[in-house]
Amino acid sequence: MQIAIPGFAKEEIDIRLDGNQLMIKGDVKTEPVDEKTKSISTGFQRKSFELKYELGDELLNTEIKAEQKDGILNIWLPFNENHKRPAQKIEVK
Repeated sequence: MQIAIPGFAKEEIDIRLDGNQLMIKGDVKTEPVDEKTKSISTGFQRKSFELKYELGDELLNTEIKAEQKDGILNIWLPFNENHKRPAQKIEVK
């Protein structure tokens, strides 16, 4: 899984697994503006975010890994191959 998070430091990212729900939060820490160095414009805007994903029972919880590099958050979600459900076609009515 890859998520674009430009401008976020790894300390501003919180990833948690609660049951089968993966929660990813990015929290922007705003600092008071110094009147002497007030900028007129910034190149991009950062906002806090929260993402939630419902994962299946076949996830290997103890082997989840995450890495943030060059504005991309990579999350590895290994699944137990022996616990996979067979694919099935769903008819549209």
